[in-house]
Amino acid sequence: MRSSHPTLHHRMPVSFQTLGGDILLEVVEWLSRSDLLNLVTVSKTVYAQTIGTLYRTVELNETVQCCTTLDMLYRHPDIARHVRKLVVRQGGRPDNHIATGSTPTFRLFSHLASSRVCAAVKRAAARMDALQSFVWGGEECPSEDDVWLVLRESCSQLKSIGVGFGALLPGVRSHLFDFKNLEGFSLRLEPAFYINGYFDMTPEIEPVFKRLWDMLIRRCPDLRQLSILTRGLDPTESIDARSLFSGDHWPHLRFLELGNVKVGPALNDGGDAHPFISFLSKRNHLRALHFSGDFTLSSAHLARLPRDSLRDLQFFSGSIDHLASLPSAKSLLSMEVPNPLVLREVTPLTISHALQAAPAIRSLKVSFVLQSGYDGIGILRTIATAGAHIRHLDLTFSHKPSFYLEMFSRTIRSLSRLRTLNLTVVKVPGDEPMADGAVRIARSNPGLRQFSIRYIPKNYDQLGPHLPLTTGTQSTSTFELPSFLEIGKFELACDRHGLPVTLYGREWRGRLRFDGWWWPSWASSLGVVPTEVRASVSSGIRALSSSNGVKRFTRLAKRYERDMRPPGHPGVRKLGFGELLVDPGAAGRELRMLVFSMALVVISAGAILVR
Repeated sequence: MRSSHPTLHHRMPVSFQTLGGDILLEVVEWLSRSDLLNLVTVSKTVYAQTIGTLYRTVELNETVQCCTTLDMLYRHPDIARHVRKLVVRQGGRPDNHIATGSTPTFRLFSHLASSRVCAAVKRAAARMDALQSFVWGGEECPSEDDVWLVLRESCSQLKSIGVGFGALLPGVRSHLFDFKNLEGFSLRLEPAFYINGYFDMTPEIEPVFKRLWDMLIRRCPDLRQLSILTRGLDPTESIDARSLFSGDHWPHLRFLELGNVKVGPALNDGGDAHPFISFLSKRNHLRALHFSGDFTLSSAHLARLPRDSLRDLQFFSGSIDHLASLPSAKSLLSMEVPNPLVLREVTPLTISHALQAAPAIRSLKVSFVLQSGYDGIGILRTIATAGAHIRHLDLTFSHKPSFYLEMFSRTIRSLSRLRTLNLTVVKVPGDEPMADGAVRIARSNPGLRQFSIRYIPKNYDQLGPHLPLTTGTQSTSTFELPSFLEIGKFELACDRHGLPVTLYGREWRGRLRFDGWWWPSWASSLGVVPTEVRASVSSGIRALSSSNGVKRFTRLAKRYERDMRPPGHPGVRKLGFGELLVDPGAAGRELRMLVFSMALVVISAGAILVR
């Protein structure tokens, strides 16, 4: 077995039979999903020892995959008993058509597909007695409400659930609201929820949320994780969640994620008593706080927190103003800015101040929208100077070409502690190939272990969460979908001294697929783009910044290895003339240029002699 993991590639044991079970489990904790799948095929003994890790989390993304895998778990209880977390996503076109109120045929098709998945979940639930977390990842609630009843009765250790609300909401007497003593709950409000106007909390909708809030407040006193994600496209469309944060409940809350929800008085209210601020001030054990989208709390309100509050906060996601208002920013280990920052003259100063206020930050994720007259190299120098302690960096520069990869590699040289890097940019015309740029980045930062480079179209920033939607089946305004995109993932293998030896690279090229839709570029240039495609783009384009974005590409373009050791090193194999002539590196290009020049000289000399 050949592993792409740098350490395993050079220190692979001859036989896994000699490893103890505890050592093998420790090894697999550091492996990626693909490496783990390769490892379990070594032998039956290794498979038996690692099956618990392999099936600890099961994520199913399409209807056929859901039914097939869940039926397998039902037939093999010895495998099903290892599942701790189950995520099912009913993918495909019908969900998108339901979201916009399309034809009854697609509604029926989606309902039947959801029923098949529900039936498979109910059958497999009887075998998954160790299940602790279940997430229904579809854009609509399950078509069969009794799936919640079966899960509650069959899985006694189930402590966390997740569900999405779209065009179809659960009934007031739904079994979803009968859970008790949950430790985690996740609610996603899909675009169809806003398209149908449910955010207004009409008399028909309000009882549903009243029962949901009542379940979380009264019957789940030990809640540790709460997430309310909103995928609306209008910042003024927010749901009322003030009753959730108006009391002294959930003393053990550790993780809180809020989207575009109302948590207190209006932003211009100058009153001193703000229920959400009082709620946060009593949650000193809160470790992660995420404000995604257009969160309705102002930084002025957040600045009223007592100085000794949120002492254990380590992970924060929100605006730069929110970060500057936190009283305990010095304890933060990770920071993420979900909304792109428009690059202005004061932006470098704002970023520098935020990084200096949080000296313990090890992970940073931020995106910038470049305007005319501004380049990204200035803000990049600011991050490299003020964030020299960063270990994990995720940067996005959209709207226009920013810089060459050679310039980028020289600028981040001061980030000596950097271990992982994700770079998303608009490619500069005439820039060097991605493989050569990756080699430059690896040599300028020999401490890097994994990094990725993504090339995006110029209109990437226009595909964000505020993409305007229409209620019809077509849009009359010009809307350009991205054409071909490129992504490269790279890993560095090092020797025992930590020096880079080999760079392993993989590149993908193709067109993005949005939730089962493929749309030709000629149609998008004419403005003929269905609303369901626009909704899928606005909710899914940011997946490019995650590892799941690779799945949206059509094909793997190439796979290669580059020796990072200097020429003349004892371990470097010398290339022959023929191999060097076709080598894609700088030496190969120089040799080809020399051969071409010599050929021109020979041809010129021959022409002179003939004359």
